[in-house]
Amino acid sequence: MINNSLFNIYLKWNTLCIKLKKIVLLTNQFLIGYLTMNTNLPKGLISPKKAKELNQQFIKTRSKDLNKIVKNESGDLKKEDAISCWFSLEELKNYITYVENEAPEVNGLRVYFGAYSNTDKKQNKKDLSTVFFVPTKPKVEVSQNDKIAAVSESSDIDDIDALNDGTMGNPPSTEYPQ
Repeated sequence: MINNSLFNIYLKWNTLCIKLKKIVLLTNQFLIGYLTMNTNLPKGLISPKKAKELNQQFIKTRSKDLNKIVKNESGDLKKEDAISCWFSLEELKNYITYVENEAPEVNGLRVYFGAYSNTDKKQNKKDLSTVFFVPTKPKVEVSQNDKIAAVSESSDIDDIDALNDGTMGNPPSTEYPQ
């Protein structure tokens, strides 16, 4: 009799455990699905494969010509142009916070390509390419006929400092991924 009632308790316990496992699994599946659904992924994400393809295309179609310019400007036949620039997340977050505080109407950042002159104070960057970030705001255009304002594209906010001075790849001509 005792063995039979222990066996029944064991069966009930086992059945309860199986039901709890099913509940946990269903809950996990729901949470994973819910979190995946509600994750706001940025627009424009590309795969590492696509990033490598874009970098290789840049090197193939532009890098040689840019290297010729750098060699000509610097007089150094071994010098090659930068093909990447690195900014820490902290730098970018701080810049975004700075821009949002200075211009609440900011709606994005525009990336410009630039080049250091051969008289630049930073020896390691002379004659090399760079990128810098400039904040933008909605560009409001008013139709003369209708007197209706419409937002089209974005315009640069040119009274706020731009962000530059990221670090170059190591060496500057290193391809993606580093």
